[in-house]
Amino acid sequence: MSVRDERGSRLALWVGAAMLLGAVVVGWTAGGVPDELGTRHAGQAAEGRARSDVRAAGPAGSSRIDGTVPAVDASSGRLDESAGPYLRPGDGYREIMARLGPASEDDPIALFVVGEAVSVCTRAGRPDAARRARSDGARAFIAWRADFCRGEFAGEERRDEVLRKRMAGVASRHPEWRGVDSPGGAPIFDAVLSGTSVDEVQMAISLLSIGEPWEFGEDLVEGTGLAPNLSRYQEIALESLMCDVTGGCGPNGLRTAMLCLHAPEPTCHPERSLYDAWNDRFAPEELAVIAGVRERIVAERQRRATHREDGSSPM
Repeated sequence: MSVRDERGSRLALWVGAAMLLGAVVVGWTAGGVPDELGTRHAGQAAEGRARSDVRAAGPAGSSRIDGTVPAVDASSGRLDESAGPYLRPGDGYREIMARLGPASEDDPIALFVVGEAVSVCTRAGRPDAARRARSDGARAFIAWRADFCRGEFAGEERRDEVLRKRMAGVASRHPEWRGVDSPGGAPIFDAVLSGTSVDEVQMAISLLSIGEPWEFGEDLVEGTGLAPNLSRYQEIALESLMCDVTGGCGPNGLRTAMLCLHAPEPTCHPERSLYDAWNDRFAPEELAVIAGVRERIVAERQRRATHREDGSSPM
């Protein structure tokens, strides 16, 4: 399905990046286990062990994606789990659709969560998927997915409908992006700092994962051996903020399973929380960078929100 629309190819590219993570999972749920997926996952895990580990990005429990609560304490050295207002422990496809399906008509965060669930449960997988999987992570995801979907599948038409609604939501929130050929992901990263919808945050995460540079927090790693990994730290900071809003990052949570499928962290597994995986994966000095990036994002959102309220320019 094309993600191009009348609003211009540049916007289509940005929105396409936002759907990158879910689209890969959709490939899985379509029934195949691509040979390269298991190989890639195992290779990334080996690469991750060879690189410096990162261990925790400060508490995630008190801060919200919209930056309306105090910034996190970057000195705490641990990531703490937040229950999140949307996904709840034990949620499966049926529970998510019953609780959030109606709300997704008007709530972009509910629509995002519904889209994640639908992408996982689009259609039944191949009967031999577990046998063909080439990594423990792939097999763990297949087992988790069976319990999550419980034989209920949305179909490709419903998946595409949700995708179109998400694309339309991004376009309506950012009419200034129409026809803009700005280099790189600067407008998306700017939107993240303004505290907009989780779709924009997911777009930023996707761009970072494919090498799009973001200058935010560069001074935290300047002159250190951590500098080459800044984009990864930025990703984790954004993911932890997403967890605050969506939930689903605890053991067997929706976002835990989806992220562990693609994550290079060998500590990531659906039965563990993302917070445990991150805390085990990253070294203390890397955790401090992640915490610093996260804290600055929250602070910048608060600053911009204050200027919006009093009508002054945030610049």
